[in-house]
Amino acid sequence: MLTAPEFLPSSYGTASLHIQQGKPNSFCIHHTTPNIFYRWLETIASIKPASEMPQGIIPSEINIKLEGMSSSEAPSHMLAVQAPNSNKATLYPCHSLVLAAHCSRLSPFEPTSAATSETSVVLPVRCISLPDPASFSFLLSFLYTKSASALYCAPFLPVRVSEDAIRTSERAVAAQLAKTCSTPMLMKSVASVWGLWSNACALGVVDALLWDTIDRLWRTLLLAISMAPGSNARVAKRVASCMPSC
Repeated sequence: MLTAPEFLPSSYGTASLHIQQGKPNSFCIHHTTPNIFYRWLETIASIKPASEMPQGIIPSEINIKLEGMSSSEAPSHMLAVQAPNSNKATLYPCHSLVLAAHCSRLSPFEPTSAATSETSVVLPVRCISLPDPASFSFLLSFLYTKSASALYCAPFLPVRVSEDAIRTSERAVAAQLAKTCSTPMLMKSVASVWGLWSNACALGVVDALLWDTIDRLWRTLLLAISMAPGSNARVAKRVASCMPSC
């Protein structure tokens, strides 16, 4: 079982939420609706696929076109996500409000004061070092949608599994995975879940559903490995014993 840390909400969280995105001081994330965050996710997805920056070149700001969105829906920042000791970064547009509301280990975002026109906006670039940049896009999407079902698929499971199925019987799902997936395929998913967990720890994500989902994925995969042909119980135990705490 993975360690499910209990991060306290950041001390700056409430104050910073009132100034994000140029909203009035009375605006608070608790007063918003899920539809807003789905819409915001659609806007950042429509900007362009996350693009990798040339090695060693990370600008302080970047200009994006406002195609099919209003300036109020546009992201507030561009994240440059990179692995420790790496000069390569991948860019992800984001709304600082969403991250400030969930990530207790993330220092405050500076209020956006970039130039905005009717057709474009200049976003400040913020660099973030994470243990597993490859899985960050899935974590970012989850913070917008709070949809666990989007995590019950590749790369975290070799095949897509319904949320109802895994919540009803992890053992039944594990047995099916053991029959249809090779041990290397299962181990590859284990590594992805580990990466997702590591990123959530690094950011200090405060969300019970996320930690519950990660734990279910982890238990199901280890159980599948132990049930796979060739008796891999020792492998599963070895993997479980290697997991550090946040």
